[in-house]
Amino acid sequence: MSHSAADHSGSAPPALRVAADLCVGCSYCRLNCPVGAVEWAQGKARITDSCNACGRCLRVCPVLAIERGGGAR
Repeated sequence: MSHSAADHSGSAPPALRVAADLCVGCSYCRLNCPVGAVEWAQGKARITDSCNACGRCLRVCPVLAIERGGGAR
């Protein structure tokens, strides 16, 4: 598999993050992620370090719980 400059390795945080306090667990982000970088934890989305920063999840989140920036809240 080819990796782009947006790929993350080691301890680098994902380029996008989910504000768990805003996430309603609708799973639109997970269903729309082309690289499968969204996991589920306690009914909330979590973006993994396999995120390629395409922003698809940002565009489909109905409650704007996903933002650019590293790490999870």
